[in-house]
Amino acid sequence: MKQHYGEPERLKTGKIMGNDVTIVVLDDDPTGTQTVHGISVLTRWETPLLREQFKAGVPLFYILTNSRSLPEPAARALATDIGQAIRQAAADTGRQVLLISRSDSTLRGHFPAEVDALAEAAGLDDPLIVLAPAFIEGGRITEDDIHYIEENGHRTPVSETPFARDPAFAYQHANLRDWVLEKSKGSIAPDAIISLSLDAIRTKPTAELASDILSQPQASILVINALTYEDLEAVSKVLWTVRKSGRTILLRSAASIVRTLAGLSPKPLLTKGDLLNGQSRTGGLIIAGSFVPKTTQQLAYLNEHSPLPVLEVNVADALTDSPACSARIVREVDAYLEQGQTVLVQSERQLVTGDRPEESLAIGQRVSGTLVDIVKGLRVLPSFIIAKGGITSSDLATKGMGVRVARVIGQIIPGVPVWEAEPGNRFHGIPYVVFPGNVGDEKALVDVLHKLQ
Repeated sequence: MKQHYGEPERLKTGKIMGNDVTIVVLDDDPTGTQTVHGISVLTRWETPLLREQFKAGVPLFYILTNSRSLPEPAARALATDIGQAIRQAAADTGRQVLLISRSDSTLRGHFPAEVDALAEAAGLDDPLIVLAPAFIEGGRITEDDIHYIEENGHRTPVSETPFARDPAFAYQHANLRDWVLEKSKGSIAPDAIISLSLDAIRTKPTAELASDILSQPQASILVINALTYEDLEAVSKVLWTVRKSGRTILLRSAASIVRTLAGLSPKPLLTKGDLLNGQSRTGGLIIAGSFVPKTTQQLAYLNEHSPLPVLEVNVADALTDSPACSARIVREVDAYLEQGQTVLVQSERQLVTGDRPEESLAIGQRVSGTLVDIVKGLRVLPSFIIAKGGITSSDLATKGMGVRVARVIGQIIPGVPVWEAEPGNRFHGIPYVVFPGNVGDEKALVDVLHKLQ
């Protein structure tokens, strides 16, 4: 792979956000980097490491929390630890910070629990929580406060999709006002929720919209409607104006608004020439842990149109004897890689759940742990790695590959970022594709694979 690691990219942020501000994105799985490039991702958050970023005047960086894989008490505790570290590092360096809690564009995650914990730990006094789940690349859009998935010109409220039946994060409402009330279990009052309509975003001046928000001091949640990046650009200007007027804000968002808040220009999709170095190559490795229907469809399409050797992690084996299961698969993967053959390792396609959300998360962690052990145990390094699923890609990067700081070099297809591990890491120079479970059409995995071979 062409070498992309280097100094942080200087974003054109001065006009929109000021040169004394750093946006810090706490990402509850690695897929939130799917709209940015030239940005660092930290997998650790010790105060000295954060202080280095602030001293360098970096305008934007990510902290990978993987909190969506945790039960709610653990997610709250993690948000508290990170919030306190950010607060201390910012105070030590005199740096201003805008915090974003980046989460799933289909509304899965610990809301409002981890957002509240983050705000308190970071010392934010009565922040306005900005709810912006629009993810333009993935067809996640919001209109009249209703959040939709749009595919092939057809809109489906997210409450009518499989994501709303997630065993750990189920919900009933696509109207974001009702969703907030549902998830908050009565702790947020209906009159504390306001929204920016599409009509207002597209017709009113920035200053007027900011004044409208500031005139409602009782508001604690601001719902953002958006269909396009132009909508999010307009919203970003409003939010910076609100912030400069003294109102504290904290975002709970999907990936798209991060780009517009930072003033980051889009980058063309990565080409095969960007990713390949022309040297003799071992085989590549695809690891699929996601259970969402879209991933299963993509795997089926791959098997039909570009069949690969498939090694399956049986859930029962992962739960009863994970070391033996991973050791057996490592031996087979090494053999395929050494022969120059790309191989697919996938979790069993039948979703196994517990009786409670916490039990379902624990089963997922055990399966993910087996996948991690496979990557850790590799003797032959692959020419590329595709990690399918948010929790899977996080665990593989942090625990399997041992990444402390990664660099987002761009997107291989819309909504699918490619990382590079830091110099000195065993996997440095190997494209690491962070492929969300719920992004792309049925042939998207094949499209990505063709760019890497």
